[in-house]
Amino acid sequence: MSAALAGAPCGGWRPLRVLGASSAMSLALPAAQPTPSQLYAPRGVLLDAGPDATRLIAADTGNHRLMVWNDLPAADELPHVPPGPARLRFPYATVAVGDHRVVADTANNRVLVWRSPSAGAAAAEAVLGQQDLDAAGENRWSAVTADSLCWPYGLSAATDPRHGDVLAVADSGNNRVVLWSRP
Repeated sequence: MSAALAGAPCGGWRPLRVLGASSAMSLALPAAQPTPSQLYAPRGVLLDAGPDATRLIAADTGNHRLMVWNDLPAADELPHVPPGPARLRFPYATVAVGDHRVVADTANNRVLVWRSPSAGAAAAEAVLGQQDLDAAGENRWSAVTADSLCWPYGLSAATDPRHGDVLAVADSGNNRVVLWSRP
């Protein structure tokens, strides 16, 4: 435990694991090419509790990837994720909504949806803000519409008794919040 934490009023909380840094006290920049052992500017994390394990999903923003552990890691190491066809560009947030997992793929101006993302980087099942998984234009390179996005950063989700699963997207480039629903 660091001297800075000794005696701090932590209320019983303590670090369980430090992931993505060369040491718990490291502030070094990661290598120019992403490695399976380093995170670079992670912006969003999701702990997804299941019946047998708690999955951890991290938006590794600077490395343009989503890191998925199918269970809380027992050691300070990252899962290996080979590069895939559905590349992320600055993923900033991740959230669970109903039985889906959602990521704000900020620089691709879209929100990606998976039923169950796993290590191995399967393509998303749905895309919000773009016409398909290959598109990435701000507002689809057109005028702003209710279902277009420009630099989505923040996500929040809840199940509403009147509207079903509701996803709130901070659509930063358009200076608005867009609410999406799925009955």
